[in-house]
Amino acid sequence: MHPKTTKLFFGVVLICVVSANPLRAQTTQSSLSGTVTDSGGRVVANAQVVVKNLSTGESSDTQADSAGLYSVSNLAAGDYEVSASAEGMSGPAAKVTLAAGTPQTLPLILTSATVQQFPATPPGSASSANLPNAPASSQTAPSLADLGFSKSETQSNVAQQALLDKRTHMLKIHQRMGLITTIPMVASVVTSLNAGGRSEGTASRDLHVALGALTGDLYGITAY
Repeated sequence: MHPKTTKLFFGVVLICVVSANPLRAQTTQSSLSGTVTDSGGRVVANAQVVVKNLSTGESSDTQADSAGLYSVSNLAAGDYEVSASAEGMSGPAAKVTLAAGTPQTLPLILTSATVQQFPATPPGSASSANLPNAPASSQTAPSLADLGFSKSETQSNVAQQALLDKRTHMLKIHQRMGLITTIPMVASVVTSLNAGGRSEGTASRDLHVALGALTGDLYGITAY
């Protein structure tokens, strides 16, 4: 074989060997893209998207553009978990399997974050979760929801809620006045031991009468 031909042949072989590995590496990679929307089909701009490799645990983060489009490239073939979030919105994580050299499309749907509510108690059944409890000083005031009413029912019952708040306030006053009334009542019972008989002074009788009268007045205020 001619020397020039031999050099040319080996040069071509060397180029093929050197370029084979990059080409093989490129074909083992994949990409994932899609659109982030809400439950009504409207695009969600600038949503945060996280793509997690379930085998290695590695995550890739990206941000959707103003049209809700996201794209993540250079992903190894395998199983992934994809989640998205935006301000006041979230959605369940989706799973997808990527094949080597095959781009994959995965749309993501977000919903508005809502406050978890307890289900209403069926009629005729009792549940401790729906029984009204007297609120402690560090707790919030009771509401109609504590009595088993749903949120949709309580939204149109502002007057009933105000009445409940007023009665709760009066109950607290009634409890405090009842405790205060026990003080002169006990004192009246104690002084009654020294208020009887002719040998006892008028001061003991007057104190006993005064305590009895005070107890009666406080009891009347508490009952009112």
